[in-house]
Amino acid sequence: MLFRSGFAVSRATTANQQAPNAFGWLQFPNLQAYTDAQAGYGTGTWFSMRGSGIAHYASVSAAPFVQKDFVRSRRLHITGGLRADYQSGFGVLISPRLSTAALWKGFTLRAGAGLFVRTVPNNVFMHVIQNDDLHLQQFMASDVSFAGIPEAQSVTLTSIHSKLGQDFTRPRELMQKASVERTIGKFTPGLEYTWARDRHLLGSRRLPGGNGWIDMIESNRDAETHRLHAQVAFKIGGHRLMAYYEWAHARDNTDGPFSFPPNQKDLRSEWARSTGSAPHNVVFTGSFRLPAGISVTLTDNWHGAAPYDITTGLDVANSGLYNDRGTLLRNSGNGPKFNSLDCYFYRRLPLPRLPHAKARMHLDVGVQGQNLLNNRNYIDVDSV
Repeated sequence: MLFRSGFAVSRATTANQQAPNAFGWLQFPNLQAYTDAQAGYGTGTWFSMRGSGIAHYASVSAAPFVQKDFVRSRRLHITGGLRADYQSGFGVLISPRLSTAALWKGFTLRAGAGLFVRTVPNNVFMHVIQNDDLHLQQFMASDVSFAGIPEAQSVTLTSIHSKLGQDFTRPRELMQKASVERTIGKFTPGLEYTWARDRHLLGSRRLPGGNGWIDMIESNRDAETHRLHAQVAFKIGGHRLMAYYEWAHARDNTDGPFSFPPNQKDLRSEWARSTGSAPHNVVFTGSFRLPAGISVTLTDNWHGAAPYDITTGLDVANSGLYNDRGTLLRNSGNGPKFNSLDCYFYRRLPLPRLPHAKARMHLDVGVQGQNLLNNRNYIDVDSV
């Protein structure tokens, strides 16, 4: 039985120097509130930072692993392994993996499962360090107009600082995958199913504390994804056509470490469709060999409507977050669809052989066109 082992280690250092704007900034729920603030009405929330934003953070990650072939024959291959993931401040987490591949009556069958540990990004720790009330001090005041900013600077302000939650730990993902594929003449159809469950994902809550707010970054969010991937390939001569279809059912309750729920005490209602994850995706690809040594590749990408969050623009909780959704649930909006047809032409041109040259040189020439149908594709949608 064959053993394979290895060791990966990395060190990441992040440094940041932020100079706060002494005058701060005003945020408004809508255009009318902005107009009223110009007329002297207190309709905005004033934010300000003071202090020094100079900070740095360094982390070390290491991951030794060992892998073993339990069965290796012409029709069956079973492999298992263990990986020990280490990150500064979190100790060691063991993640096992197991995969198998088999040939049976012309079918190629594959299956695998494993635990995958994620690294906490350095910017999470940098955010906590810079907003710990020792480096930067962040404040807010409600019901402020443009003319009232000097007065807001002199009154008792509401402070905002950041902390890591209790039992903060690294995210991890349990994944299971199975696929089947078979060649029938010039066609090769295949089907793959993936299930993934993410635990200890990162998210934030703004909680009252002392004379202000505490932005608590926690690792108590989850996600679950089901993906069904179907493909078919057709090959004839020097031409190849492929079609992919993916159905995705993705649910979670976070948009990252710095995302906040409107109701800080109700994470259960945050469970909804994953942001930006379209349930239906189709890709067509064709590679063709033309005369005169020209190769051309056509790719058409189509993505269905992806969910996004719809907010009212109001700060109902008076916490400075402005992420109220009214009566809507998280990610209740459906974004625009996406379609792009791309083309790539390529040819290799031989160059004259140079005297005493051992090998002949070539010039690779390519022309690429994107979105040839000139579809208007929206990359981002405002939530308000």
